[in-house]
Parts: sequence; C-alpha cells; structure tokens
Amino acid sequence: MKRIICIATLCAALIASCERPVNPEPQPGPSGNGKTYICQLPVVEFGKEAWVPGDKILFHGGSSDNQMIVTLKAEDIIDDTLFTVDLSSLKAFKPKVGKSKYFAAYPADNVKNQGQCDDKNTFVQTNNLLLTGYDVAKDTIVFKYITGGLVFTVNGDFDSYEIKGNFGEIVGFDQVTCRINDKFNIPGMNQVGEKTSVTGSVAADGTTVNKIYFPYPQPDFQDGFKLYFSKDGKRVKVLDRAGELGIHRDSFIDLGDITSLIEDYKEADNSEHEPEVLPDYSHLTHISFTECDDIFPNPERGFYFTQSFKSAKASLLTASKIEQNRLQNRTICYLGFYPKQYMDGHISEDFIQMVRNNMQVLRENGAKCIMRFAYSDSENEKPWDPTPEVVQMHIADIKPVLQEYSDVIMCLQAGFVGVWGEWYYTENFEFTPSTPEDHVLRKQVTDAMLEALPTDRTIGLRTPMFKRNMYASSYRDTLTLATAYDGSPKSRVSGFNDCFGASANDLGTFDNDATREYWKRDTRYTLMGGETCGVSSYCECAVTIQDCEDYHWTYLNIEYNRQVHNVWKDGGCWDEIERRLGYRLSFADVYHSTPAAGQDMTVALQIKNSGFAAPMNGRAVELILVDGKGRKTVYELNDVDPRYWFAGRTINIEKAISIPADASGKCTLYLNLPDPKPTLHDNPRFSIRLANDGVWNDELGYNKVMEFNL
Repeated sequence: MKRIICIATLCAALIASCERPVNPEPQPGPSGNGKTYICQLPVVEFGKEAWVPGDKILFHGGSSDNQMIVTLKAEDIIDDTLFTVDLSSLKAFKPKVGKSKYFAAYPADNVKNQGQCDDKNTFVQTNNLLLTGYDVAKDTIVFKYITGGLVFTVNGDFDSYEIKGNFGEIVGFDQVTCRINDKFNIPGMNQVGEKTSVTGSVAADGTTVNKIYFPYPQPDFQDGFKLYFSKDGKRVKVLDRAGELGIHRDSFIDLGDITSLIEDYKEADNSEHEPEVLPDYSHLTHISFTECDDIFPNPERGFYFTQSFKSAKASLLTASKIEQNRLQNRTICYLGFYPKQYMDGHISEDFIQMVRNNMQVLRENGAKCIMRFAYSDSENEKPWDPTPEVVQMHIADIKPVLQEYSDVIMCLQAGFVGVWGEWYYTENFEFTPSTPEDHVLRKQVTDAMLEALPTDRTIGLRTPMFKRNMYASSYRDTLTLATAYDGSPKSRVSGFNDCFGASANDLGTFDNDATREYWKRDTRYTLMGGETCGVSSYCECAVTIQDCEDYHWTYLNIEYNRQVHNVWKDGGCWDEIERRLGYRLSFADVYHSTPAAGQDMTVALQIKNSGFAAPMNGRAVELILVDGKGRKTVYELNDVDPRYWFAGRTINIEKAISIPADASGKCTLYLNLPDPKPTLHDNPRFSIRLANDGVWNDELGYNKVMEFNL
C-alpha cells in the first residue's frame, strides 16, 4: 500500500456555501449505487488493533448533505480488520482526480466536516489515532493512518503527561484537514492552531501501553524531546530524550518501559538570563550620568571596510585608509587573502611577508581585522580550492604570522574551502555535506586553524550546521556560562552569516528553526557578524533589529549590500544598527564612599550594555587614580570579565581601592578598558569608550568616573 496522505486548504467560499453540521446518525439521502462495501483496517504495530462494536465512522460522498455516521454492530464486523457498510443512501462523488466516489474518516467524533463537499476530512482533537479512507475498488474501502506517534509504559504516582520538542517543534494542531484520492497524493494541506506541546492522561500501572499521537505532518525532533509527568497538575518527573528523532505517518516508535529513565523534575535555572539584582547603595554618595546618542569608533565592533590581496605585490593597507574609516567610526578591516598561485605547494615568503606587513599597519594605526583565506572569488574560476593536503600546508605556512599578530586579529573566518572561502563551491571537500562523516575534511581544516591561532582567538564558520556537525553533539549542545571561553574547540568556534536578511532562511544559512535557536543561544558567547546579500521582506527594519538582538550581531560589511543598507536608511534604523552593533557600554550610576588619603574608598560602578552583544574578545578592566600632581595609581580588576557583560544587562562592579597616603590635590578616578595584549594595552585607540557625555579622555583612552579633592 502506498503511504502518502493528502491534505488540502479549505476554501472560505466553499465553506460558506456548503456549511452544514454532520448528522449524528445515518440519515436517508439521495439514491446511490446500492452497493455494500467492505472496509479494510490497515495493520500497523501499535495502531488500532481491530474494529469493534460501537466504533463510529463518518462516510460522505458528493455533497455536504451526503454524509452519515455509521456505528458498528457486531454483525457488521467480518474479522478484526474488515467490516461491511451499506452506502446506498449516499450520492457518489465525482472526482477531478482518480476514480474514488466515497470517503471515510475515523473516529467520527473527531471529524468536523461542516461544508465538506469533496474528498477532504477535517479532524479536531488531533492527539488521537486518526484514519481516513476511500474506495479503491468496486466494493472495497481502505483506510490509511494520518498519524504516527510514540508508545511507552511507565510506573509511578502521576496521572498526566506533556510532551515538548527541545527546540519548540510543532507536535500538533487544533485542526488538520486531510485530502485523499485513490492515488493517495497530496494536492494540498491545511493545519490550524499550531501546538508546541501535547498533553494527555497517562496510565502509570507499569503495564498499560500509552500512546502519543502526532497528526500528519509529524514532528522532526532535531534534538529529542522532554516528556513531563504530572500529579494533580504539578510536574513531578521528566524523561529528557536527546538526539534526532523523526516521527513518521503510519508508524510508532516504542520507547519501552521508561520508568528507570525518568528523573525528578526540577525547575530550570534561568539565572544567567535573568536581570541582575543590583545592590542597595543608598548609604553611599551617588553620581548620575547622562547617556549620549553619539556614534563613535570603538574597537572590535561596528561596520567594517574591506581590502583583498591576490599576490605578494598587492598594494598594502594604508594608514590613511584606516584613518579615513576611523573618522567614519570604523575600526575593523576585512582582509581577504588569495594565495591561488601556490595551490601546488608552499605559500611563498614574499606573500607571507605581505600578510605580515598588513598586520603591522593595523597595529600601528589602531585597527583590527577579520581575516579570511581563499583561492577563488568567482564561481566561474576553477580550480576553486586545492587538495586538503595543500590547505594543511598553507595553514602551517601562515601560522607564525597568526601567532605574532593575533593582537590585531579580531577573528579568523574559516576560509580555505570553496569560492570566497565560504565552504560552498568546492572541488575537494564534499560539495554538499550533511553528516558528521561528510565534514571530516572540513573539521581537519578548522582544527588546524584553531591550533595555528592562540587560544583566545576564534574561528568563524559560515553556518550553524557546520559547528553542530563538527563540534557539537546536537543542536541543544550550546555554550553556557560554565563552558564559555574555556579554550575548548567548541568555545572557540563562532559564526558568520554572509546573507543576513536575504530570505526566510538567509539563503541556506539556516535549514530549520532548530539551527536558528542554536545560534541564538551560542552567539551569546561567540562572535557573530557578516554581510547582507539581497533585499527581501526579511531585511526590513523591525526584522533586522530583532535578528541583531537575537543573534548578538557585532560586525557588518559597510560595502555590501548597499541596496539593503538603503532599506535600513529609508526605514529609519540605520543609526540604531550602527550604534548598537556589538557592545555599547555606558555608566548608569556610580556610588562611592568618602575619599581620604591613606584610606580605602568603596567604588561601585553600574555599567549598562545597550548594544546587541557583549565584548567578545578578552578585555582588561582597570580603575586609574590620577592625583593633583599627575601621579598615577592603577587598580587592576582581574576578577571582572567584560565578555559576560551581556546585551540588555546592567553590570555592577564593586571595588575597594586604597588611596595612596601621599595623594593630594584635585584627583580624578578613571575607568580604563584597554586591550589586554601588551602590544596594544597602552594605545588609547584600542581602549573602549563609554557612551556618556563628558567622560571620555581621547588622549589617555580613559573614561572619567569622578573627581574629588584631597
């Protein structure tokens, strides 16, 4: 038997013209063909075991007044799978496709066929076993399941269950319409009232088989599900099933006896997502600040400019280009290197020196780079990439430069594979990988890049699927407070999206909602950026701002796609995007005790992050006291990590600083957020400026906290 279900969208006009209630019992109708039909039950493990007296089945023919409900009697049943029914009172349907004239649905109590004038059956209360039928021969009606599901046994003190997918998959509907014909094709479908959870009563005697029904189309659990058990309306136990699991029509997955697998239910710990409760500092002196709307340059965030290099003799990035972009609030440069002429051997020393020279220009002029290596920038230009062995050789060739200049590398995008290094058009690395096995060669490239970089720098991958297939066991295996920044490969693999807002799935960046949820969670602790590539309804301002918040966007290409940029400018969100990319830190409030020479002073800084993301690379935190004679005292806050200053949060930092006994005159206390690398620490261009009026000292790279006299 063919195993295809047909579901079609109901036409409003049809419903209006044909709407009539289903008759509760068989009623006389127009003359039919006077035939008795044999009705056949499909045999599926854990499905309906047999037709029994009292079963109610809806039959209908060619119009809304040609419907009847048959209640089976013992004499109607031939054996477990067969019964007979007289359809002589029904007018035959004249099908547009196929030859079927009569249709059926079980259980009739779940059918709402008001105005149903053709080969459709509409079911409600869909957490039930649902069958639909049609005549396939002169005297036979066969039934097909439109449900599949899960079965289990369990023993415990509870009375109901609830099931949810771990990524919010649709598990049911308030109403589902199924359309069939004798070929069992799918001309269309209609579902109303999506459900992300299904509930039901549970038999907890340890022997009775419980069945959970999912109507067609069934869920594809990307990383399993949670099955909650409740007593008197309160959750007491949970089965947490991990791993991918697809539910198919016409079949049931047997979980067996799950009693030993269920655990005590505990409310989830959402502490890392809850706003921080700020201490009461009413006993201290309060200083208020004004947040400004100015747009200004800050390191490792914002729009970036680009430059590509295809030979050792390519023109270098210049100090003037960096300065021109800094004046437009850009501190990031995308550097694309194309060592195509070396696809048969080592990269030349001249080419490597060219890379090194560009890095030196960045260091000397207050900018950092997003770096990517590729071999082709055209789909029409082959070969697209060299062999895996050559790629490994090239990563080893550039490793010394990556190590020496990691201070000005914001991130290294995976590159090396495919056109533009985007891992798509490739000749040597599995063109369309889908399984972890397909990604072995790509993982070797990523592993080599991770090894070539210091552990405080990350590798950007083009899609979340790549990371999942190479470094995560499932889409639920995202980073947490406990695992972020621990130096593991998973913590060092970030993402980039080079078709942001271009379509419903960003032109293949996402393959389902699970991958979206994965990136939403993972990018809380990993760097996210990229570029746009085309106008769509998904790049309108409201959607863009929400996506930037959800995926914690830090950087975007200023040069591409300008049509999308115009959408943002016309929509009035350009300035907000530019202002909020990455972090945007400001003093919310400051509290302090009375300062005195030779005494400790308590200082409490409350710092607000109104950006899309936290600072993603390491950052030092210092309080610096400069007295009236210009003497400087530095207080390092080594236990404070700005990478945890999450977007939308206000962070509280409390520190007791010891004022030198010989400090005197007008003193100024500053907050300094410098780059932690020794090569950049004292360069004010690499320090973070706060978004408050009157606090930034451009010459020093410090933010003024307060002034006082001693």
